[in-house]
Amino acid sequence: MAGVELSTPRAALAMLLSLGWPVYADRRTIFLSTTSGFCGLKVPGEAGERMLLTLRDVGVEGPVIAMPWPQPSHIFLADADEVLDTATVSRLGGVLLQTPSTIPLPPSETPRGRLTWLVPPRPANRWLPAMSTVKWALTMTR
Repeated sequence: MAGVELSTPRAALAMLLSLGWPVYADRRTIFLSTTSGFCGLKVPGEAGERMLLTLRDVGVEGPVIAMPWPQPSHIFLADADEVLDTATVSRLGGVLLQTPSTIPLPPSETPRGRLTWLVPPRPANRWLPAMSTVKWALTMTR
């Protein structure tokens, strides 16, 4: 990602704060607070790969995190544009990350591994995709 430094926690924190994200750092980990309309959808790695392709096909590329534990998974960050039923999302194989929780962000080091961006946030495209769109992509992968 030319011109945007996300490889160190300090640089990543500064950039995310400049985007207006509700983030904070605790030691070597950056966290996103699921407030102010921020949420996430965690899915297993294979489903996440299919979702990435589905979203790219319709021109939607929001921030996506690769999480290596306990099994490889993807976290799709999104704007909480609708109330979602966690049971429905669970039946589709996902885990909804919503208020009140926090989501660890790259390039954080954790005892279980390093988080990385599959699709990094971009200052030129600072808005998150709608959760309804991300959920739609999950339904399309089933």
